[in-house]
Amino acid sequence: MYKLEADHAYHVLDNVSKYDLLRDIDPVARDSYAQQVVNLVSGTVAQIADVGFGTGNFLLHASKIHNSSLVYGVDNSLEMHKYAICEGFDSSKLFLSVTELLRVVGQVDLLHFKAILHCVSSPQNFISSMIEAVKPGGLIVTSHEFSLTEDRIEQIFNYTQSNDVEVEAVFRRYFDLRIEMGKPFKNREFPAGDSMTAVHAMVAFDQCEFVETISSEDLSWLRIITVHDFLECVEYGTFGVFFDGLDLRERLVLRNGLEVFCKSNNIDIYKSRSLPCEFKINVVRKNNFL
Repeated sequence: MYKLEADHAYHVLDNVSKYDLLRDIDPVARDSYAQQVVNLVSGTVAQIADVGFGTGNFLLHASKIHNSSLVYGVDNSLEMHKYAICEGFDSSKLFLSVTELLRVVGQVDLLHFKAILHCVSSPQNFISSMIEAVKPGGLIVTSHEFSLTEDRIEQIFNYTQSNDVEVEAVFRRYFDLRIEMGKPFKNREFPAGDSMTAVHAMVAFDQCEFVETISSEDLSWLRIITVHDFLECVEYGTFGVFFDGLDLRERLVLRNGLEVFCKSNNIDIYKSRSLPCEFKINVVRKNNFL
């Protein structure tokens, strides 16, 4: 059975309650994203599964524009299940693993996931289980949310640039502090939102073919953040990059170190800053002959 790690960040209630810090999605982009993904399958009898649904940015909106009885969610965090249920989603359509989804529902027509492979112990096995959960000829859809803050942090770790010099400096200082602490950040095989890495892995199984990447103007928006929000995420471990391998004491040390850095460099932690964001939807088709 392949499912999310038992100790990942989103089993912690405080992390779930603060999940949208630095993660807010413009409603127009969110709705357009859900609509464009749902439009990839025709008819009202298509079954859609959202794996790693989190707070339901895709799951809840897909259920409103598609036949809600045929939309399912998979997430191994019971806190995320509670969140979705509080938002009105049918608890009988929620599952803790892809294996459970396959056993109860069977194969689906479209499986959606985003920024999940960094949360599993064996990404290759998890990808295999997702492929298994899709009907022959069905679709697997994943997206890269450029400027998702965790992705931006990992991009800076890989020596690319952000669009805000002060934010970039704070991000870089975070990595330096982890090195000084003796807990350096380890780059992942599948970074948080790098969906093309997942696409390449799926195609490598020789069971799928890449179909297309969808992008459009209505999938872009500006996210407003503050460095203070970032410091909150560091303390609470609301992203895997802040949570993995660190305890609360270490996260507090990192937050305090960043506050000292900001003060020394006259960085206003409460200043509103805009980060350009964009969804790119990647579509993979499972071979018909399987």
